[in-house]
Amino acid sequence: NDINDINGLNNINNKENINNNKNKNSKITKRNRLFAIAAVQASVFNWWLSDRARFGLVDSVIPGDVVRKPPVLHSAENFRENFGRPSSTIARPASNAVVAAEDQLEILRDSVGGGDLVITGPLPGLGGTPLAEKDALEREEDVMHTQLGLGGLQWDEVVGDRKLGSRRDAVAWPMDVRTDM
Repeated sequence: NDINDINGLNNINNKENINNNKNKNSKITKRNRLFAIAAVQASVFNWWLSDRARFGLVDSVIPGDVVRKPPVLHSAENFRENFGRPSSTIARPASNAVVAAEDQLEILRDSVGGGDLVITGPLPGLGGTPLAEKDALEREEDVMHTQLGLGGLQWDEVVGDRKLGSRRDAVAWPMDVRTDM
């Protein structure tokens, strides 16, 4: 399927279609709409990551990249003690994302290489996270507009008043990996 036609993405823009459809047989429910948005976001991120990998840039900071501290990992026992509910290994997202300026590139590259920072990629939509700038923004726009053909997508119409845009870490390291044989 073409990414532009995920369950009729153009129909998802039509809020009247969604709000007036209380019928169980309706094609577009709020749940389907959110699922379609998440599918587009995941596709954009995966294409972005593939593009970075093709050019050897998964762990190399370029001007305008958005970097942040990696999530804090908690084991199930630690999570239960600190947050009061049982869970498997949980990643609590870190905040304080910053945009890489050209005069900081060497320091940021060392921090990414040492695991102190991670490069983040786009989950497009409307959100409160920093946007990429300069070279990094050009790469993100190339993926969305040229490679995926999503240049005409109006996210404000797609997501409405929901803040669904965000960023995802390009690299995630597993914790407590075990294999049973």
